[in-house]
Amino acid sequence: MTDDRVTVCGLASRGVAPDTATWRAEAVETDDDPRAAFDRCTSRLNALVERLAAVGDVSTDSVRVEPRWEENGPGGTQAIGAVQVRCPAAMAGEVAPAAMSAGADRLRGPVFEYNDAAGVGEELLAEAVADARRKADRLAAAAGRRLGAVRAIEERGPFEEFEDAVVKMSADAPDLRPREQLVTASVKVAFELEG
Repeated sequence: MTDDRVTVCGLASRGVAPDTATWRAEAVETDDDPRAAFDRCTSRLNALVERLAAVGDVSTDSVRVEPRWEENGPGGTQAIGAVQVRCPAAMAGEVAPAAMSAGADRLRGPVFEYNDAAGVGEELLAEAVADARRKADRLAAAAGRRLGAVRAIEERGPFEEFEDAVVKMSADAPDLRPREQLVTASVKVAFELEG
């Protein structure tokens, strides 16, 4: 608090359920001949794309061909290719068995997202400013002053805190239960002091 103004931070948060999930499935092929490793990896990626297109939106990364290292040094070549699968959160458990049955060597995910976090953050700005006003009112009253007009507002968010899903393995597909994601808006507001 200064002689004629008070500056406070306001905060507002809301938990939202994620609506999409993204998995990454990889195929790895090794061979002494780089071209053979590349060709087999590409063929397997095509099979992954075909199979996973039934459970989500599929995109592919480039195929990397690189030396394969063993304890005694270089051990041929490996080709690594990846497929990204984006699907509704409710279908996330279907991607893992589909990818594994289509021949994925590695599987990473899921990463859960809420697509309208920015929209929620904008809605929270008014609540954050109201929180700042309540705090400023208390400070002004404690100093024997009244709160006046807003002199400056600075947005400090929104922020998103994502937690991993709770995964329970079953015979068919993992039972994925994504936790709520917290979207937070923060503002810094300077108010004039009167009286």
